[in-house]
Amino acid sequence: MTNKDYFDNIDHTDEFYLKYPFIDRDIKQPITDKIYKLLIKSKKISTNSLYIQQAMNLLLENYVEFHEVLKDVRDPWSVSINEFDLYKNLLARKLSNLFSSSYAYTEHTKKLYKMIKKGSPSFDELKKQYIEADLIILEEVRNYAQHTGLPIHNLKLNQDESPQIFVDKQILLENKDKNKGNIESCLNLQILVSQLIPLYIKKLWELHNTITINLKPYLVSSFSQIEDAIAEIKTISKVESLNCCDLIENKRSIVKTTLSMNIKHLFEHYSKENINLIEYLFAK
Repeated sequence: MTNKDYFDNIDHTDEFYLKYPFIDRDIKQPITDKIYKLLIKSKKISTNSLYIQQAMNLLLENYVEFHEVLKDVRDPWSVSINEFDLYKNLLARKLSNLFSSSYAYTEHTKKLYKMIKKGSPSFDELKKQYIEADLIILEEVRNYAQHTGLPIHNLKLNQDESPQIFVDKQILLENKDKNKGNIESCLNLQILVSQLIPLYIKKLWELHNTITINLKPYLVSSFSQIEDAIAEIKTISKVESLNCCDLIENKRSIVKTTLSMNIKHLFEHYSKENINLIEYLFAK
């Protein structure tokens, strides 16, 4: 018997209820419309908060990959021209991935933050506090990398030091039709991208911490409400190992939403992993 068959064959009279999540037992607890809406909202808040942590994790993992390739520098005098070009292309690819994930983080978080927390300060207002004018040029380089070409116009090697990556200001200007103000305001004709990136990542991390702090009251409340709902079904079913339950709306048709503590566990996992990555990347 499938889940659909099981639900179709039960005479449900309650519009909203919590339910034991497996089909071997018919255990349910009626709830009010208000509680139902509150739990749906809690599920969205916890899920969106998890997505924000995962987006930061993707950004930091890409920075680790870029950072490792940057350290593994090739000596152009001891390798073939072809091998050095392959290294340069690999470095450009890792840098492009980093730019893409930084864009994904800011755009996704902007949308998800607004869905959880209304009013001021908005994500854009917070971002301006951390990503100031000297770093905005990196977002222009990111746009260039996504739409035009590889984000390395010049690669300078200094013996045992990490390579210096430069992007040509004039090339950026030539490949943008409008809104050139951020590029024009950059004072350097050769933009030292590799010097700006660590500060950019640090500032995004500081922004992320502020976002996390601002969302914490909503998240704590959401986790608590989900945990209480699961605990209620756990008590009725007497299954101590239960870590999820179903939230049911039974009006015109049955709509099932799963409430699980796995979201909390994943949120905590990525939060801790992100801190570990930052400590690894910026250890003194």
